[in-house]
Amino acid sequence: MLPGIPEVKANAVVNHAFEVGSGRVGRVSALDLTEKLALAVKAHIRHEHTMYDDLLAEGWDRDEAREAVRPDVDALYERWRQPKAQRPRRFTQGELAKIGVTILDERSFQLKCDRCGVVWSPSLRSGGRLPRHYWRCPRGCN
Repeated sequence: MLPGIPEVKANAVVNHAFEVGSGRVGRVSALDLTEKLALAVKAHIRHEHTMYDDLLAEGWDRDEAREAVRPDVDALYERWRQPKAQRPRRFTQGELAKIGVTILDERSFQLKCDRCGVVWSPSLRSGGRLPRHYWRCPRGCN
């Protein structure tokens, strides 16, 4: 289901979500195993890889905080869904934005230069890796 998730993370997420007596998503009988795992992984990402807990500590409403971090949660979840050999080495959307590049499509890894508007998809190298400097605009804008 998530071939790209680091093994250490996978074990921690499963153990945490399915802890007996915890009331966590892994213990909810109304969901099938695939749904339980997806929700558990997204909860892990939300708490461990985003500012979600900080937003709650600042007094944000739970639903508003979840909505604020949803793009980051979804992006990492999608990355973990890709096989490791095909998962491109890449910057986050926030890092790319700083250099004027937008990810238009996560699956085909289509990029757009914010300065000139050109759209490109870098060709993957052997092993499914992105080429060095894949983020550079073909017209040299960045």
